Amino acid sequence: MFESGLVAAGPARNQSFHSSYYKRVGEMYPRVRDSFQVKTRVVLCFFGVAGCIVFILSGVRIAGGKPQSPRADTTQPENRKKLIDLIPRHVPIKIKVKNLDNEKWISDLAVEVTNTSDKPIYFLELWITLPEIILENGGPVGFSLRYGRIEFVHLDTMALPEDVPIPPGETYTFKIAEKYQRAWEAHKARENRPNPTKVHLVFVQLSFGDGTGFNGTDAKPFPYRRAQSFRGLPKQSQV
Repeated sequence: MFESGLVAAGPARNQSFHSSYYKRVGEMYPRVRDSFQVKTRVVLCFFGVAGCIVFILSGVRIAGGKPQSPRADTTQPENRKKLIDLIPRHVPIKIKVKNLDNEKWISDLAVEVTNTSDKPIYFLELWITLPEIILENGGPVGFSLRYGRIEFVHLDTMALPEDVPIPPGETYTFKIAEKYQRAWEAHKARENRPNPTKVHLVFVQLSFGDGTGFNGTDAKPFPYRRAQSFRGLPKQSQV
C-alpha cells in the first residue's frame, strides 16, 4: 500500500482481458490511398477519352496530397480507456459511465446508476479498479463507490426511517472521493505513470433494506438459503 493513500481493490476479480481495443488510424491511410489509386487507373483506362485528363490531373493532386482526416476526435490517445463492466446482468441496476476519457478523468468521472427494480435501494457498493496497476499485496488499485449507511455491509441490517434510498426508477451519480483523487494524482506524478488504458467496474453489494439483496462479485442473492437438513421421519397422526 502506498503512503499516498491508494488502496488495493479487495473485491476485484482476477481476470485477464488482453484483447487490444486500439488500432493506429494512421496505418490505415496508406491502404486507403493505394486502393484509391488502383481504382482510378482502371477507370481511366476504361474511358480513354479527353475527359480522362481531368481525372488524371485530379487523381495526381489527390494522390500527392495528404489524405483526408476523419472527424476530429478531441480525445488524446493517451487518455483513452477501455471500460470492462464486470457487474452481473441480473443485478437490477443500469449503469452509464461518463468522462472516462477526459484528461482529468479521476475528478471528472461520473458513474450514473439507475434503480431498475421495484424496490428502493438503501445500500450499493461498486469498485472502480485499475487492473494494470498492481500494489505490493498483489491487488489492483481501486476506488470505492458507496451509497448508504456502512452498517448495511451486515446483510441482516434493516432500513431506518432516516435512511434515504434510491427509489425505483431514480438515478444516483457516483463520483470518486477527493481523498482518492489526491492519492492517485500524487502517486501518478511521483512514479511518472501514464494514464491507465483499462478500467474495471466491479459489483460488491446491494441491499434493499429489508434483509434482501445481492452480495459479492457474482451478486449472489441473500438471505442465503441453508442446505435442507435431515429432519427424520414425519410425525404420525394419532388415531
